[in-house]
Amino acid sequence: MFKKILEDSKREVSGKNAKEYVSEIMRFHRIQVTEGYNKAASLCKKIFEENGVETEILEYDSDGKKMYLGFLSPEGWSIKKGVLKIDGKEHANFEKENISIIQRSIPFKGEVDLIYAEKEEDFKKGCLVFTHDFKKGKDFARNYECLGIVTDENRSKFDAPDSLQYLSFWGERLFGFVISPREGEKLEKELKKGKKKAYVDIESSLFPSKIKIVSAKIEGEKDEEIILISHLCHPKPGGNDNASGAGLSLEIARVLKKFKKPKRSIRILLVPEIHGTAAFISQNNDFLCGLNLDMVGENQFLCNSPLLIEKTPDATPFFGNYLLQEILEEVKKEVSNFQNTFKYPLFMYFVTPFSGGSDHWILSDPTIGIPTPMLIHWPDKFYHTSFDTIDKVDEKELKRVGVIAATYLYFIANMGKKEAEWMAGIVTQRAKQRILESPDIDYTVDAGKKNLDSIKRIENADVESLKKEIEDLANFEKKKIKIKEKKIKKGIVPKRKFMGPIDLSKTLLEMPLNEKKKFNETMEKYKDFKGTSDLAVFWADGKRDIYEISKNVKNEIGKVNTDFLIWYFEFLEKHNLIDIKR
Repeated sequence: MFKKILEDSKREVSGKNAKEYVSEIMRFHRIQVTEGYNKAASLCKKIFEENGVETEILEYDSDGKKMYLGFLSPEGWSIKKGVLKIDGKEHANFEKENISIIQRSIPFKGEVDLIYAEKEEDFKKGCLVFTHDFKKGKDFARNYECLGIVTDENRSKFDAPDSLQYLSFWGERLFGFVISPREGEKLEKELKKGKKKAYVDIESSLFPSKIKIVSAKIEGEKDEEIILISHLCHPKPGGNDNASGAGLSLEIARVLKKFKKPKRSIRILLVPEIHGTAAFISQNNDFLCGLNLDMVGENQFLCNSPLLIEKTPDATPFFGNYLLQEILEEVKKEVSNFQNTFKYPLFMYFVTPFSGGSDHWILSDPTIGIPTPMLIHWPDKFYHTSFDTIDKVDEKELKRVGVIAATYLYFIANMGKKEAEWMAGIVTQRAKQRILESPDIDYTVDAGKKNLDSIKRIENADVESLKKEIEDLANFEKKKIKIKEKKIKKGIVPKRKFMGPIDLSKTLLEMPLNEKKKFNETMEKYKDFKGTSDLAVFWADGKRDIYEISKNVKNEIGKVNTDFLIWYFEFLEKHNLIDIKR
């Protein structure tokens, strides 16, 4: 049904073009609400317009106080200089390596004592502290009135020991620097012998400013829109994360502009991650569905990074998850065996449940109701490091993802009754397959029926007979299974207080250290279930109790810990982030 769109996309999408756009964007240090980000936004607007795509830059107040949905807007930040010298030797210089300073550092100039902190009691007032743990280190530094921190924290320390990790303050009034794990190992040995003198010179400022969002539009015939979203922010170089998503969005827009005018418009948004999406959606949320592009250009073999389709949460059912999988099935047919009896891909890929962590987290929240899957590569050996450079970006992968995304977008934008009926058939097939594999048939039936209903968001289609097919299969399978009657427990009933996901950043920033330590200890205790909290919140509609929510989460991702969810909801209630009926 989408084969012609797919072939047109294969012909038109250029990985070479996309990589050139990525390279252009990478020239800028794109920290949120900064001059570098704004210059990148202006560049993207120019490229959109050169390709005939109507574009504007939207602005929203951003001052460290204003809230959008549940998210605190960041202050503007400007930096001219950031230098760290230890015993006269330069260890960090912002002008040479933008990522060598902890972003949003406050200004400071002078000579200070540099000490090593292995544990909490090592943090001393008025000192600059070297720590391996940035998250704990910044909390201890604030509490014990340290001046700032130096850290070698790096998730890629084994794969890239000479790289620098992207780190940022978000409301903490501190300064800091980043060094490589290799340098950190040396510095630890030296500081264990005694403190050193460090010279710090940072010229920076924080101030009220504006969040800027690039908003481009492929005009359709109807007054309906779908979204293609990518975050434009992150430090230089930031190749795959996420110049790749923004650059590929520019290329997809160029291609879609050449296609016949679709029935529905396609809105392309380049945003500061999370904060930009929250600001935009707080004032504009009348969209049918979306697609998020984040980290989409990885050279899979250099980065050890498979392509993922991340589905929407089950609490926001969407046929588009299956559409993406159907398109992927065709894109996979890259090469043939010797006798041409079978075709297979030359790339790694997986389809995963919802995980969050990017802009689709906001859009796919049921209270927002814009179902948005994501295309991403994960993991990536060079994620959030100074080694996320252009050589890690593969134009073949950009083309591959661009073809999938363009086909998905144009198919939905142009969907009519015939396409809707075909899609309903695909959804029904998938639902039947899930019933045959599911330990909870009732949950699976409900999910299948809601996925069918999601088609009607786009185009009215009669799906009632297909729902009956699903129910009939379920009833047949149930006869094979001896279902034990379960005693129904009654538990707390959480209810959402506001639109959008629950962001804990402001709460944790304002929390006393002892309370925050307890929070972190509990999260560490339940670390294997950390990803279940967002999914549980999505199910919290004021009707389901904790046991039904827990059951739904387990059906969705295969694991849950009800004790953790009870603790988490009670924590949210204590901080006025959710209501609980008992």
